[in-house]
Amino acid sequence: MPTWFNLAHGTRALAMSNDYPWPYDVDICFDGVASPVALSEGVGWGSAGCRLAAREALAERWRANFDITNGLWLIPYLERLADGTPLPKEEMLLEAEKRMGKPPENYVTAG
Repeated sequence: MPTWFNLAHGTRALAMSNDYPWPYDVDICFDGVASPVALSEGVGWGSAGCRLAAREALAERWRANFDITNGLWLIPYLERLADGTPLPKEEMLLEAEKRMGKPPENYVTAG
């Protein structure tokens, strides 16, 4: 079963909700899945997310998710992945830990 790692997290204040810190996340799977990039936002019933192939995740419509999460550093890795180069798992996990101040959280999915 694939393991996903939360490599970028951030919040954006929602003006219509007393500046509630709306969470955003970028998770990456290093296993051989077709869509290794998971983007999510929100809390509870207001949450949403998707899984994307590397090339899809590079589309301009998703750039804000990387910006809000301070995850723009992931873009060069995803560009290389889109061109067929595997992701350097240990390097990326260490970089995420350095940026977030703790080891990335992870979770396993059924597929």
